[in-house]
Amino acid sequence: MRRLLGIGIMAMSFSATGREQTAPSGRNTVYIAPNETRTMTVSRAGLVLISVEVPKGTTLGVSYANAGNVLPQGDGRFVFHGDVTVRAMARSQKDPTMTLEQAMLQSPLQLTGTGVHVVITRQSQ
Repeated sequence: MRRLLGIGIMAMSFSATGREQTAPSGRNTVYIAPNETRTMTVSRAGLVLISVEVPKGTTLGVSYANAGNVLPQGDGRFVFHGDVTVRAMARSQKDPTMTLEQAMLQSPLQLTGTGVHVVITRQSQ
């Protein structure tokens, strides 16, 4: 079962992005501050595909297709549904001559899921 889950995770797109990449049109993007450690969980149809710790100092950029605002819940939790792309970059990796949007398009890690449920929470103290 773990091997099958690993293959399922690999079916999701992990890639480095290039300088020529542009922001996806018709999508919303939320940037999550690198001010604390967070946990990101990606699931589909109730099955957890991956759960990872995002260390303090890592900026997250989440792009999603669903309309509407995604504001954090009262507990600081962000929730996204559908076709979601999460980009992660250490604060120290951002080129100071670029806007945050430009820098995140070149982030070293990109996770894209189709028909997924993504929850990003503050890590328990």
